Amino acid sequence: MSRKKSVAFRYYNLIPNSAKIKTYECKFCKNKTAMQATRMVNHLAACKKCPDIIKNEVKTEQRQRNNQNETILSCSSSVSTAATDLLSPISKFVDCTTADETDEIWKLLAMAIYATGSSLNMTENKYWINFFKRIRPSLQLPSRHNLSSTLLQNVYNNVQLQVQNSLANAYVVDIYCDGWSNIRNDSIINFIVTTPQPVFYKTVSTEEHRHTGQYVAEQIEAVFTDIGINKVIACCTDNAANMKKAWDLLRKKYADKPISFYGCAAHTLNLLVNDITKLNTTDILINSAKVIIKVIKSKSVLTSAFFNLQREKQEPRKCVLKLPVATRWASIVLSFESLLKNKNILKALAINDEYQDLIEKRNKTNILDDDIFWKRIESFLKILQPLKKWITVLESDECRINEVTEALIEIEKVFEKELPLSDLSSSEQDKILEAVQARRKMCLKPIHFSANILDPKLNGKHLSAGEIVQGLQYIHSLARHLSNVDENKVLENLADFRSNSDFWEMQFVQDSAINPNISPVTFWKGICTEFPLRFVAEAVLTMPATSAATERSFSSYGNIHTKKRNRLSVKRAGMLTYVNHNLKLFSATADKIKIVTNNDKSLNFFEYKANDELAGDSTDTSESTVTLGLEEKTMATNQSEPGFSGWYSPRCVDQSSGSEDRDIYKEMDAVLYASDELGDEDDVDKDEDID
Repeated sequence: MSRKKSVAFRYYNLIPNSAKIKTYECKFCKNKTAMQATRMVNHLAACKKCPDIIKNEVKTEQRQRNNQNETILSCSSSVSTAATDLLSPISKFVDCTTADETDEIWKLLAMAIYATGSSLNMTENKYWINFFKRIRPSLQLPSRHNLSSTLLQNVYNNVQLQVQNSLANAYVVDIYCDGWSNIRNDSIINFIVTTPQPVFYKTVSTEEHRHTGQYVAEQIEAVFTDIGINKVIACCTDNAANMKKAWDLLRKKYADKPISFYGCAAHTLNLLVNDITKLNTTDILINSAKVIIKVIKSKSVLTSAFFNLQREKQEPRKCVLKLPVATRWASIVLSFESLLKNKNILKALAINDEYQDLIEKRNKTNILDDDIFWKRIESFLKILQPLKKWITVLESDECRINEVTEALIEIEKVFEKELPLSDLSSSEQDKILEAVQARRKMCLKPIHFSANILDPKLNGKHLSAGEIVQGLQYIHSLARHLSNVDENKVLENLADFRSNSDFWEMQFVQDSAINPNISPVTFWKGICTEFPLRFVAEAVLTMPATSAATERSFSSYGNIHTKKRNRLSVKRAGMLTYVNHNLKLFSATADKIKIVTNNDKSLNFFEYKANDELAGDSTDTSESTVTLGLEEKTMATNQSEPGFSGWYSPRCVDQSSGSEDRDIYKEMDAVLYASDELGDEDDVDKDEDID
């Protein structure tokens, strides 16, 4: 019985007066082809001008044809193996990659490259080409131009949709920003938005504009407008003069809004460390410590001897000597800690006759002086340890604005205890205590007091009467601003909460409040769900304590826009940083991919709404679902070689084949070694911007 005529012929016109072989023309794109049903079907499935409904019809026919092939195979089980092989589809023997598969693989590869900050020309390196050829011979890798243009724009659009979804789902947001200069000295400002996750919002190239208070205020206001002014309740920056000027301008303009402008708590604590290090006694001590570290690091003989002594003494945790960073004053704590941990090693070097001419007498005296030098190092560390601790805690991406007041209170208590025991003069001790009060005044705003009050573990117990009043006033103003909150009921809830009455006097509520495993936000969202005060508490407690996320975005930017990649334009580097930062952020909260054994067939993948079309292919911006994972493949654990696991596909070679595996391993090693030799990916593209 003859096979039914393909539906593809409906959408082709026969070209009259064609040669011996009949030629047909596609009705949609005028593509010409010989009378061959498979070619026609494949073309219509990939034709950009063909309507989706027709594509679906054609793809259905493709599946039916494949099922018929499988039926033929199953019915011929009595035939010899050779005969069965002749009936098998040719795809069982020849690796082929469809256009859809190629698009999906390109997107996944592009995301992997952007998320890791890899070179855009890696796909043109012969070792990477050989590696992918071994995995999928038919796969054509994207070029450097594809990765830096259409694919980048497509992934950028997808990530941007995820960011917009996060902003839309956020109850309230906090904006924080900071300025920076890249490797080419181009001036930029990065904006991060708390949702409460710190998503990278955008990069602004300031070009010839100076970072005046007026200009910064205009840029911040533009972000306010884009997101929606009613959703913004806070703005966090560093404590620079231009930022404070911008605060004043915006505070006056939005006087009717409860927007809190405050400085980065970590930056404030770093400034406090700087106040302390400027004192004469501490300055002398720091310089002496830096000289000792530089002597060891600057002489290769001493450096080698230092590490040899560490190995000989079998230190449980080896620690290198660290010099303090010029603009991170709290790094002096890490420097002093490294000195103390290597105290015995340094003494051994100082008394070794072989190195007498390499260490100056004054440095040798300090190293061997237990009564003065090391005693002062230990005393100084006790003073600065709480500063280091709280800078680390507050710089977390977790929202810890409720702990800022507690940090300053603890620091002040430590100073009052340790300063009298130090070698600092009385005038220097007074200056430190004055600096603490000045920095406290600079740092703390009503939003900090309200966060402390709404923390069920704290409830404002360490705040002064005036600070409590300021915190309560801010809670009231925010309740009036939020659209879904009855301010009178909020005040009733607040009175009951503060006095531990009504609902809050119940034992299980009080136990939940002091449970260390229940965060303040979880307490309000999970225990106090029915109370309007919960919305105000959630809004305040999800604000960040610092603007450290902007510093991390600059770190990502610096890793992408390096000396070897200095031809990247500001726009393209900004897009790469945007994608890199946000992909890492979203993947950290996504479901983890599970390695599956024979007993476990489930896989979890991270999905998000995205534009599924390449930017260069279509202007359609409709939403569809993109899966960040490999579909219909199973993670298999190789039983023959412990520790090896890989993606198993019917097209792949047998995982248990030792010789095949060894060849693959060689390919992987060659790729890894070749990665360090990748050149400048913008060598051809130069500074072309993406429209």
